[in-house]
Amino acid sequence: MNINQPPRYCNYVKGECPEDFTPCKQIDGFFLYPTKPSIIANTIELAVKRLTESEPHVSRKSWKSMDVPGRIIFCEVCKNMRFSSVVITDVTSLNFNLLFELGYALALGLPVIPIRDTSYIKDKRSFTQLGTLETLGYLDFINSESLAQQIQKLHPVASRLMKPVEIHREQPIFLSARRL
Repeated sequence: MNINQPPRYCNYVKGECPEDFTPCKQIDGFFLYPTKPSIIANTIELAVKRLTESEPHVSRKSWKSMDVPGRIIFCEVCKNMRFSSVVITDVTSLNFNLLFELGYALALGLPVIPIRDTSYIKDKRSFTQLGTLETLGYLDFINSESLAQQIQKLHPVASRLMKPVEIHREQPIFLSARRL
C-alpha cells in the first residue's frame, strides 16, 4: 500500500478518494490537537513556532496552518498525515477526533508521538482509566518550551520508530461482547 496516493475507498464520499495528492509535499512533523481547551492549543502552536524558528530546515506544520475553507477538514488532515515523517498528536483531553486520527496514523503505519499536557488535570482520571496509551507511550509536557525541546530531541529517532507491519490473514480475530 502506497500511502502517498489517494486511498481506494474513503468513508466520507463512500467510494474512491477524490482528493488530489500531487501538490502535497513531504513534511517532517505534523501536529494534531483540539481547539479546546485553548490553553493547550496555544501551547502547542507556540511550540511549533519555536521549533520552526530554531530549526528552519525542518518542516513542521500544525493542522491550523492547513488551507481548509470549503473542504472536509479530515481529508486535509489525511493528506498531511500521509506525507509526514512523524505525526504528533495531543491526547491530553482524549478528544474523539484526535483519538481517531491517532488510530488512523497507526493504521497507516506512520510513526506517532502522542503528547500530553500534565498541567491540565481536568481529564486526568479519564486518561488513567482508559489506559490504552500506556502501551503506546506518550510525551509529557507542561509548556511550549518543554514540548519544543522534547520534540527536538525525539524527532530524529521518531521517524524510525515504526516498521512496516505484516498482515497475518490466517490469524482469527476474537471479539468480546461483554458490556462495561
